Amino acid sequence: MRANFTMLAFNHYDEGVERLIQERVRMSSTPEFKGTSVAVSRCVAGMVDYPVASRLGEIQTPALIIFGEDDHMIPNPIFHGGRTIAVAQAGQDGIPGSQLVLIPKAGHTVHHDAPDAFNAAVLEFLEST
Repeated sequence: MRANFTMLAFNHYDEGVERLIQERVRMSSTPEFKGTSVAVSRCVAGMVDYPVASRLGEIQTPALIIFGEDDHMIPNPIFHGGRTIAVAQAGQDGIPGSQLVLIPKAGHTVHHDAPDAFNAAVLEFLEST
């Protein structure tokens, strides 16, 4: 679990990541864990079975897309293929008027890996809409 979490989601390992991992380990011994695992696997299956990329153009509200340039979870070779920047750009191309921010040295958990850059991007977007 630790290896998957740190390899896929976080570029910067710190005490916050460790607390999150410990919480997941604790949860794995609870009676609810099996149901949670089933729900997560169904969510993943839903992403595979019902891709939404072709429906992005239906979004009518201002949209901010934030990606970490070093995201190791997206693109996922099963779901997306390609490189992170290409997947992010495809999202922006699909949502009319959307804004895309790519944050260097950040992974899938951009808000953790680069909180200042993430917050600045969100604030700038909110002030502009």
